[in-house]
Amino acid sequence: MQPIDAEQLKRIESTHRGFLYQHLVCVGCMIRMIGFADRSIFVERDEDVEFRTPSEWQYIQVKDLAGSLVPSDIDTNLDQFDKIRKEHAAGKRPGTPLMIIVSSSDLGPKLEKSIKDPSWPKDVQFATPSHRCVKLGFDIFPSWDKAFADCSSKLKSVPLSKVDSDTLTWKLAAYAQAIATGSGSKTSHEITNAELLELLDLLEELADLLPDPPDKYIPQSDEPTLVCPEGVRVIEGLSGAGKTSWASEASKHTDATVVYMRARELGRRDFSSWVATHIANNVFKGTPEKLGAAFRPDATGPESLRLVAKSLYKESPGAVVIVDDAQFIEAAQIHTAVKATPSLNWVFLGQPSESLQQAGASIGVEVLELKGWPEDTIARVLHERGVVASAESVSELRHMTSGAPMWVDNVAVLVSQHYGDSLDAYVKEYQKLEHAQSASFEHIVKESVVKTLSPEARRLLGAVAFFKAPVGHETLIKLGTAGLSQSTGQAGRAVRELTGWRVLRSVGGLKVMLHDAYRSVAAELGDELGDDERKAVMACIKSRAEHELRTEGASYDTMLDYLRILAEVGDNETLVNIASSLGESWREHGILQDVQTLLTDVYEEDGLTELERFDVADSLAYFAAELGDKGGVTKWQHRMHTHAEKSGVRSPDMERRFVIRQIQLAQLEEDFDAAIAAFENAGRWLEKDTEAWRVLYYSVALVAFELNQHEKVLEITEAVTNSYMKFFFKFNYDDIVDATAKEIRDKVPVEDPTVEFRHYADCCYLRARSLEVLNQAVELEYFHAHKFYELSDSPISVLKVAKDVIDQLNWEQRDPARSVELIEKSLFPLLEDRRMAGSKMDLRSMYAVSLALNGNHQRALDELKALEPYVGGLNEHNAQIHERRVAIVHNAIDGAFVASHRLGICTDDQ
Repeated sequence: MQPIDAEQLKRIESTHRGFLYQHLVCVGCMIRMIGFADRSIFVERDEDVEFRTPSEWQYIQVKDLAGSLVPSDIDTNLDQFDKIRKEHAAGKRPGTPLMIIVSSSDLGPKLEKSIKDPSWPKDVQFATPSHRCVKLGFDIFPSWDKAFADCSSKLKSVPLSKVDSDTLTWKLAAYAQAIATGSGSKTSHEITNAELLELLDLLEELADLLPDPPDKYIPQSDEPTLVCPEGVRVIEGLSGAGKTSWASEASKHTDATVVYMRARELGRRDFSSWVATHIANNVFKGTPEKLGAAFRPDATGPESLRLVAKSLYKESPGAVVIVDDAQFIEAAQIHTAVKATPSLNWVFLGQPSESLQQAGASIGVEVLELKGWPEDTIARVLHERGVVASAESVSELRHMTSGAPMWVDNVAVLVSQHYGDSLDAYVKEYQKLEHAQSASFEHIVKESVVKTLSPEARRLLGAVAFFKAPVGHETLIKLGTAGLSQSTGQAGRAVRELTGWRVLRSVGGLKVMLHDAYRSVAAELGDELGDDERKAVMACIKSRAEHELRTEGASYDTMLDYLRILAEVGDNETLVNIASSLGESWREHGILQDVQTLLTDVYEEDGLTELERFDVADSLAYFAAELGDKGGVTKWQHRMHTHAEKSGVRSPDMERRFVIRQIQLAQLEEDFDAAIAAFENAGRWLEKDTEAWRVLYYSVALVAFELNQHEKVLEITEAVTNSYMKFFFKFNYDDIVDATAKEIRDKVPVEDPTVEFRHYADCCYLRARSLEVLNQAVELEYFHAHKFYELSDSPISVLKVAKDVIDQLNWEQRDPARSVELIEKSLFPLLEDRRMAGSKMDLRSMYAVSLALNGNHQRALDELKALEPYVGGLNEHNAQIHERRVAIVHNAIDGAFVASHRLGICTDDQ
C-alpha cells in the first residue's frame, strides 16, 4: 500500500528513529551504571539523558541528524548549559557539570574548527562515530541498528540475566522511553542502580546442592581436611571413589560458608564468570546491590570473581568453594580463578585428568587421591552384609578396587547374589580374568577411562598387561616405540595419559605398575594386539628383564614376568635353567605354584633335551614335596630316572638331587630308615662337610623331626651347624650371638652366600623347634634363624620364625615391649611390602597378645575387634588358634592367667 504523503512518512520515521537512537544511548549509560550503587540516570521529557556520579553530573544531548552537526544544531543546548553551570556554581546542584553532545553524524567543518580553538569550553565535549569521548565511556555509531548491536554485545557479558541480550536491549530501551514520560507507577524520571538490576533479571537460580553424605558415613584412610594451608585442594578419583561424599561429610564440620557446583554444566563459558555467578546466587541472592557490585559489563571474569570473593570474605571469612567434575575445566582457567581469590578456599574434585595435574602443578599443590577404605573397614562392611571373607581375599579386593566405597559395595552385592556369600570364591574366579561376574568398577574403568584414551594409550595399556612387576618410564617408551611402532612423541603422550588417569600408579617414585583395577580390561586390550605386535612386545619385555638380571638384580616379580615371556617365545632352555635353579626362592616369595604351572606346560613341549627334561622333572618333584604331594614326588622322581638313563649322563649333581628327592619322599612316607639309607648310600660319592653333604644331612633331620625323633634332630643339626661354622662361615658361634644381620654379612667373604644363609637358618629353626619339644633351653636359636632368613631374602620364613621369636620374647624373656617393636617396625612393613596378606591375621592376633602383655589393654581390645570380621574366613585349626589368643588377651587384662606358653595357651603347635 502506498502512503498518501511519502514525505510525511519519512518525517515520522525520522522522528521515531531519532527517539530510538536516544533510547539506545540511554541503554549505553545504563550499562555503564551496572555495578555502581552511587550512580543514577535521569531521563528528560525530550528523552535526553543526565548521568550522575558522586563527583560529576553529565548532561547528555543526543542528536540524530541527516547531515553533519553544525553550530546552529547546538546553540540552544549551549545556552541552556550556561544556566546549568551557574546553578552548579551557586551550589544549587551538586558535582561538576559536563555537557556531552552525542551525534550519530560527524561534526561539520565549522564546528570541527571551533572545538579546536583554545577558547572552546572544556566542559563541553562531543561523541560522534569518529570522535570518542572518554567521559561518555562507550562508542557512538552512525545508525540505531549498529548502536543496538553494540548494546546487545555488551549485555551478553551480564552473567546473571535470564534473557538473551537482544531481548534485554529492547527491554531497557522501552524502559528509558517509559521513564521519559514521568507517568505510570513511577512518576520520577530517575533510574537507580537497584531498579536496573531488577530489570536485568539477575536472580536466576544457579545453585547446585551438595549431596548429603551417606546416613552412616565410613571414613577412608587418612582423609584430608577440607581446608588446607595452601587454600586449594585438588582431589582426583574415578566415579565411586567417594570424592563427593567425602566433601559433603567434611562440609558438615565447618562453620564457614560452603558453595558447591558441578563443572559438567560449564560448557565453553569462562570459568571465573561462571563460578562467580554461582557464588553470588548462593550467597547474595535477594541483595541486588551486592550482586551488581560484582557484575559489571566492563569487568572481566576474574575481576568479577575477585569482587564476589571480596564481598563473601566480609560476611564469611574462610568460605569454601567446592567444584565437582573439575576435569572439565582447563588448567589455565583454574589457575586464573585461584590467583584472583586469595581469600577463598577451593576444593576441586574430578576424575583423573591431565588438566587437573597441570592445574595442581601451576598452583603449586599436590594432586591427591582418596585412599579408599582400609582392609579392616572393607572386612567390617562385608561382614555387616553377610559376606564371609578371609584376610587374603579382603587384601586382594582392596588392591582390585583401591578400597573405593562404591566399588566395594558393588562387589558385596555380586558376592551375595552369585558366590554364596564367599568373597574367596569371587576373588579366585576374578583372578583368572574369566567367567567372573562383572563389577561396577570394571564398567567405570571401561566407560570413564578406557573409552577416553587415545588409540596409542589403549594399545600401550594392552602391552602393559603382560607385566606384573613395576617398570620404569624408559621401558614404557621403548614398549611403545619398539613394540607398537609408535613415535617417541606418541609413546610419551600415551604414558602421560595412562599416568594422568592413574591407570599406572607410582611405585617407589622411580617406577610405575598397572593398577590392579585395570588389569582385566588391560588383558582384553592385550588380546586385541596383532601377532607381530605381541611378538615385538614380548621381545621388549624379555630384553628389559635380561638387562635387570645383568645389572641391578631383578625382583622375583620381574623374573616371573621373564619366565612367562620365555614360555611365550619358546625359549625353554633359558626358562628351565632359571626356574630349576631357584626352587627355594620361588617358595619364599609365594610364587612357587605360578612357576610350577609354567614348568608343567614346558615339560610337554617338543624340543627339550633329556637333560632339560631331567631338570624340569627335578624341579616339579621339589614343588610337589613342598606342597605335600607324595604322588607327585613319586611321579616326577620316576621321570628323573628315565631322562637320566636316556641322556647317558650320571653326574655327582644329578646323584645329589636323586638322593634329596628320595629323602623328601621318605619324609612324606614317614620312613626314617629309608631316609638314612639314602643318605648313607650317597656316602659313596658324597664328600663330607661340603654344601651338598650339609643339605642332604639336614634333609634327614627333617624326616626325623616329622617322626618325633628329636634327639636325632639335635644330633644331625649340631653336626650341620658346626660344619657351616668351620668350613663355610669360618668364624665361631659366639661371633654371631650379638651381631646384627649386616655385621654377619660383612664377616662372610663369599660374594653371594644367599643359599647358604637360607640353609643355615633352616637348620637353626629346626634345631630350635626340637629343643622346645624336649623342654630344653632354646637359647638364641630362633633369633639366629630370624637373622639368617633376613640375610637370605626369605620373607615367608622370616614370618614363620618371627612367631617363635615373639613367643620367646613374651613368655621366656618376659619382654613383650620388644615383641611389639619387632612386629610394628619389621613384620608389619614386611607384610605390606610383599603383599603377604595370608599371614596378616595370624600376626595381628599375636600382636594383640603382645600388646595385652605389655599393658596396652585398650589397643589390644581394639585390635581384636578389628579382626572379628575375618574370623569367618578361617579354617578350623586357625580359628582355634585365634580363639585361644583372644582368651589370652582377656586373661592378661584380667590378670587371671599363668604366664607360661608351655601350658598350651599361646603357641600354635600346642
